[in-house]
Amino acid sequence: MAAQVSAQVNDLSGQGWIALVSVLVSLWGAIGVVRVLQDAVNTMWGVPRYRRPHFVNKVGRGAVMLGLLGFAVIASAVVAGVTLAVDLPVVATVGAALANIALSAVVTVAIYQLVLGRSIPYRQHLPGALIMGVGVWGLTLIGGLYVQRVIARMTSVFGPFASTIGLLAYVSLLIQIFVFATEVNVVRSKRLWPRALTVELGEPDLRAIALSMQREALFAPSIVPSTVEESAEPG
Repeated sequence: MAAQVSAQVNDLSGQGWIALVSVLVSLWGAIGVVRVLQDAVNTMWGVPRYRRPHFVNKVGRGAVMLGLLGFAVIASAVVAGVTLAVDLPVVATVGAALANIALSAVVTVAIYQLVLGRSIPYRQHLPGALIMGVGVWGLTLIGGLYVQRVIARMTSVFGPFASTIGLLAYVSLLIQIFVFATEVNVVRSKRLWPRALTVELGEPDLRAIALSMQREALFAPSIVPSTVEESAEPG
């Protein structure tokens, strides 16, 4: 029996194309996730549909965005791991945390500039970028504690399950922080507050309605499809 299992493992390890296909499928799935994030960011900022990146452009931007996210997460994980594993002085710990937050904030601003279909000043991204930086640092630190206190003490049977659940929770919370940070930027920049709690609408509510109408535009204001022009003619 042991010989048969060993032979089957050897057969699987020899199929390099299986690993290659698995990596490509995983990469395509990850790009699909960041494509959805691109649509979400453009929708929140009210970018009209005709100004958003097309499929090929969106896939390319998604690959770059995935690389930036991976770089930020890995750097944050390394700093958090060193902070937990090494007994650093207070000044060094605070400095590492600030550097980690600053790095995540810079990456977040770069992602915003990359995925948006129109140019927006950098300063309008700063509040959300800082929220994202603090969120990534805190979430990675909690993840490090989870690995150190929970996964490291698991058996070989339950360890993979705990790792998978922790990873899914980490990604889910990371995306929620990103969406919340983007909403903060939009509400602050477009002055969409305070919102009315009654039937009487205020200026922020009217701006929010105009933003919703703007994001659904399929053509530029100066471009009118021929079918619309024909239907507008009398008779």
